[in-house]
Amino acid sequence: MGPLRGVCAASGGAGAELERLAREAIEPQEESTARAFLRHQPSLGFAISAARAWVEEVNASGHSLRARLEQAVAECAYALAQQQPGSLVVVVSNDRPLVGRIQELNWGSPTSAPSL
Repeated sequence: MGPLRGVCAASGGAGAELERLAREAIEPQEESTARAFLRHQPSLGFAISAARAWVEEVNASGHSLRARLEQAVAECAYALAQQQPGSLVVVVSNDRPLVGRIQELNWGSPTSAPSL
């Protein structure tokens, strides 16, 4: 068996939110963390993905930031799975509602797991 390869991707919505937090977060720690992630992102191997595929909104009336980010992550994961059939797409998150939502969609490839 050869070496394992993979790509770490963040949705475009998550990338935009990180950029916003780096500029204008309310909490100084959030701003510092966002800036550090963006600064080190290339060396960490993370790519901001523009991949999007329509996924039915679970909470159509919820247009909160949290709901929009959840939607963006689900759309990105689904699009990546469609673009790479036969590959495993893993969503790692400590956001229980997002993990539950991904698991409820019953896609062939995407799998979710809580982060450690």
